[in-house]
Amino acid sequence: MVGVITALVLLIVYALGSSVAPFAQDRLKDELKQRYGPFEALDVKVITDPPFRVAQGQVDQLRIDARGFRVEGVPISEFTLRSEAIAINAGRLIWAREVDLTRPTGAIASVTITEAGLDELIQQPIVTRQLKGLPVQLSVFPGMSITQKVDVIPQDVDLNEGRMQVTGVVQLGSGVSFPFQVSGRPVVQPPSRLFIADAQASMMGGPVDPSLLAPALKDPVLDLAKLTFPQGVGFSLFDVVVASDSLSVQGRLDLKGLLGKL
Repeated sequence: MVGVITALVLLIVYALGSSVAPFAQDRLKDELKQRYGPFEALDVKVITDPPFRVAQGQVDQLRIDARGFRVEGVPISEFTLRSEAIAINAGRLIWAREVDLTRPTGAIASVTITEAGLDELIQQPIVTRQLKGLPVQLSVFPGMSITQKVDVIPQDVDLNEGRMQVTGVVQLGSGVSFPFQVSGRPVVQPPSRLFIADAQASMMGGPVDPSLLAPALKDPVLDLAKLTFPQGVGFSLFDVVVASDSLSVQGRLDLKGLLGKL
């Protein structure tokens, strides 16, 4: 998910920067198709009244509605964006190809990934790299456990109204593998942290003692404050909604100052 969020931030930055160009709406749509197409559907609206203010770097609102495309190999089911008013230094954009906001702005964004899309996402290196060499506690006897470094290999994601379940295998350094299943409820702690609550897990068909899960769950599974975003860009989480067949991430993008070159 980190890769998706970062890529979408870049998409939005480019969108805001391109929206003051002549024939902004059509040009922006073409640029998005070139970078992230093909799309099942893409609708872009640059709203400015009167229209000539676009040439002065003034946009009342940018709206993007997209379905069925990929970002960094991840299939996105739906993406929406609604920006606040945008004011860009038009001369700097035209002559230097630099996006320079004359005042801070923001946008509300939402991205939805289907269950099938999540199955693809968990196979991406950006996910699998983080699951190698993890220290976990393994129960040896009742009341006795040992810590081992393992590779967690996720294989399947199931969604069910508020909860998500991941099935896969845990591979020890010796090469021995054990099937596992873990489920939980994603909970956002604004502005930037995502936790898993009410976690349940099983290994080799038997339940895992909740006390063994506690150390792994005390830290957020995602903390945007620790990520590096493009210059002048901030992102805060509102909510993560788990439906019966999709997961939606909703948040706010904040932009200020010089955002860099296009």
